[in-house]
Amino acid sequence: MSDSKETQTISKSSRVPMAIIGLVVVFLIALLVNYVVGIFGGHADLTENKVFTLSDGTKSILERLDTPVTIRYYVTDDRQVMSPGERSYARRVEDLLNQYVRRAPSREIEVPNASGDGFETKKVKMLTVKKLNPEPNTDAEDGAMIDGLQPGLSRETNNELYFGMAIECIDAKETIPFIPAREETLLEYDLSRAISNVHGGKAKKVAIMSSMKVGGGMTPGNFQAPPKPAWIF
Repeated sequence: MSDSKETQTISKSSRVPMAIIGLVVVFLIALLVNYVVGIFGGHADLTENKVFTLSDGTKSILERLDTPVTIRYYVTDDRQVMSPGERSYARRVEDLLNQYVRRAPSREIEVPNASGDGFETKKVKMLTVKKLNPEPNTDAEDGAMIDGLQPGLSRETNNELYFGMAIECIDAKETIPFIPAREETLLEYDLSRAISNVHGGKAKKVAIMSSMKVGGGMTPGNFQAPPKPAWIF
């Protein structure tokens, strides 16, 4: 009987270090998988409607980029200001932006050289993202104001925060002033449209205000006269 009890005691005591070793192995495997996924840029969209899987339209816009586009992503990264839900949303937005960067091509273009007295041909990514934390009285806050961003109120903490982005290409710029004010499902559409607008340029409309009949039409008081054609510009 004593031998049997000793055997059971030894068996139980040997299970404890084995369990600890098993947990350590699982933890190391998880770290390894995380590291490999980070290197190769893998990701999985687990949202119900595949919110963060780039659409074919977005991929087409990105593939056509031949002039560098810069996105300045402003977010108040402060646990005292943003709620856990808002911080989680901010990470999802950042993941979406990273997908845009990964999808954008790299092309050889002329850029100023290091000495600043000429140009050199260099392979450049056509889309870059700069994440900025616009804390009070900082250059990042000044940049957010210059870019036309508007601070909004957290729905959960009631604190004022910045959470938007500016999309710029050469001298064209568009902003998404406050991302939480828009539906999450429409963020990709708004962002892709902004990239397309600053890269390709918006269609311009010219309006003419005049008391003269520049648009043509009937002559007042003479209904028998044929209508005059519109002016040609």
